[in-house]
Amino acid sequence: MTGRNGDRTVMKRALMAAVVAASSFGLYGQAARDPDDVLSQVRAKLRSMTERLPKYTCVQTVERRYFKHGDHKGAGPSCDQIIGDRKAGRYKLQLYATDRLRLDVAEAEGREIVSWAGAGKFDSRTVDEIVGEGPTGTGAFGGHLVDVFANRGVHFQYLGEKDAQGKSVLEYRFAVPLEASNYRVRGKGDWHITAYDGNFQVDAQSLELERLDIRTDELPPDTGMCEARTDLEYQHLRIGDGEFLLPRQSQLQIVQTDARETLNVTTFSACREYHTDSTIRFDGEAEAGSADAKAAATAAPGMPAGLSLSLALTAPIDTNTAAAGDPVSARVTHAVRDLKSKGTLIPAGAVVRGRIARMRHRVGSPDDFVILISFDSLEVNGVASPLSVKLDFLDQIERAKTLPYNRRREQLNAYQGPETWGALIFPATGSRYVVPAGYESKWLTTAPPAAKQ
Repeated sequence: MTGRNGDRTVMKRALMAAVVAASSFGLYGQAARDPDDVLSQVRAKLRSMTERLPKYTCVQTVERRYFKHGDHKGAGPSCDQIIGDRKAGRYKLQLYATDRLRLDVAEAEGREIVSWAGAGKFDSRTVDEIVGEGPTGTGAFGGHLVDVFANRGVHFQYLGEKDAQGKSVLEYRFAVPLEASNYRVRGKGDWHITAYDGNFQVDAQSLELERLDIRTDELPPDTGMCEARTDLEYQHLRIGDGEFLLPRQSQLQIVQTDARETLNVTTFSACREYHTDSTIRFDGEAEAGSADAKAAATAAPGMPAGLSLSLALTAPIDTNTAAAGDPVSARVTHAVRDLKSKGTLIPAGAVVRGRIARMRHRVGSPDDFVILISFDSLEVNGVASPLSVKLDFLDQIERAKTLPYNRRREQLNAYQGPETWGALIFPATGSRYVVPAGYESKWLTTAPPAAKQ
């Protein structure tokens, strides 16, 4: 999980015990209310709500934007200089890439768990292990609420009443010292616990949480971050038989030590309550008696490595909406035969299924869409079996030869690299590209991955 770096001076001030005048404040003409009493009510409501978190799951869509320092050359400036330049308005940023993720998220066993959307089971790996590359974080779904409002080690300070978007809100500062924090940040191979602070606002009339802003203390150098911040705006949703507090939007902003920045904007949808017969399953063997287990039991053995498959997409991929995690299917256009016996191994029309593993738009030079697809299942006559394939890289290069010379040279040089190997690449003529249904690509069977011990 990524972290957020905060202002140390603010952190020290927030750690001071709050001293609040007895006169307090007025609420729409009501009698003055004690801020400490209001805080107690808010914390009690949030504790009650977070105790019900394991009953809910939502789909979270994460839009990630990547920026670089337009004026930065040579060795990286210090974090103090980077932050100082940002505050003084001397920080010129250039957008160089965007991507999109779609995940299922839930709370279980005291932690936030995720899987690719619609996977049917949650993964025991962390979110960054599932997603692979790019900044990731957890806590927006409910973890931050638990750590701030159900944590006895947190210090609070009342700041006053103010107007926010036409309504009166009560604002508080909070600080979570290192010894009370459960906030973890990944470094190079190690996890670090960090202190953090921030502000939150509650509706002065309903006492509902409206906004929560979080900043971490200074982060260890091996995290590669100078400063980061999470801003959450909340809403109440009716799910099942009760009201549930979820972020309307969550923004995670990270300033890196190389003067780059990333901005993750997360939205939640399709929230639902687990029924009494529902369970949260982690990755592993299929449940005995399930359709997946029966299909696996009757599945054909794995394909020999090195066979060529021509696959045609069964539905378009729209870069305006598609995300890593979305399911993808394709049909085998030509029968695949055994190289020795010439018998049919995969008939034409068989369906191959998988997911988008990366949906990235590279902006500027190069300017293209990089779509990485991972196929892992072959379906013949309704029976599914595992499939291990990789994109035919040489076929992609041959396709590039049909482009104009300058474009081909860029494609073969700048466009190919670790982040694009095995990916479909489409030139960007605007902010959107639609890969049509029926688009064909060549794939090669590979040896199946080693079984987990």
